Amino acid sequence: MKPSCDIVKDLLPLVLEGIASPDSAGLVETHVKECEGCRREMASLRDSIVLPMEADTGGLVKLEHQIRRRRTGAAVLAILVTAAVLFGCFMYLYSPVYLPMREAIAGVTHSDGMVRIEFTNEADHFRGEDLVDPDTGRKAVTLIAAKRRWDALLAELRGPVSISDLPRENGRVLWLNENTDIWYASTASNQEDILLWGDEIDGGRISLPRLVLGYYFMMALVLGTVLLVPALILRKKRVGRILGGAALVCFSFAASDLIATGGNWRIYDGFDVPILLGLMLAQTALLSAAVIQGVRVHKMNKTDDGE
Repeated sequence: MKPSCDIVKDLLPLVLEGIASPDSAGLVETHVKECEGCRREMASLRDSIVLPMEADTGGLVKLEHQIRRRRTGAAVLAILVTAAVLFGCFMYLYSPVYLPMREAIAGVTHSDGMVRIEFTNEADHFRGEDLVDPDTGRKAVTLIAAKRRWDALLAELRGPVSISDLPRENGRVLWLNENTDIWYASTASNQEDILLWGDEIDGGRISLPRLVLGYYFMMALVLGTVLLVPALILRKKRVGRILGGAALVCFSFAASDLIATGGNWRIYDGFDVPILLGLMLAQTALLSAAVIQGVRVHKMNKTDDGE
């Protein structure tokens, strides 16, 4: 029995979508070959039916990869910047603040051919540098005491310190021979040292501060500028990128020097110089890494946005 056109037209959508049974599909194909009207109907349906396509997930995978890469880059940058800021604060607060004599010396006494120098607890550390006077042959010792900047900031919050307020218990003591001229270095520029014990020298004496950290700052700044010029000219070449990296390290060191000292390069205690240099080198690495990572994140975002 031949199927009617109405039955074939009902089966056509199922056949075209590929979900009809083989018998129904064969029946429809046979009928369409013989029926012009059903053949036109089939052609019309074929043009109107949009067959489902396989989902292309490649774009989504790529987008997910870009988002993950951006988040990772931003997280690394945030960690580096935070570490650089915290380390810079520590460096600045670690740097020394030199104490005037009235805050550092608790007392000077003489006993059994020795001079006893007692330091207050305000002095976080104290040191002495000695030399022999070529004219008199007498030994001269210059003392200096300092505390960390964080202690100095706390002291400012506590208010001015008077002699009676200075702690004397458990004070540190330094013993020197009575034939030694003992001086205390002035914390002010171009002022004579204070004689604690011994013979007054005509014209007094002045302890000059070490300015080596200031010299390092200027050297790093000048060298970074010199390297930056050819780096910009040759920026598209490998040598330009190398010079740019070297300039970045120089500028990072100069910034670390400025952070550590606060622009005050007067260092009397040689013990602080190598420690501060070590801290500055570590901060240089952090700052350089932060800048490099920041450039990478910028280029990453720029590239992704341009796609």
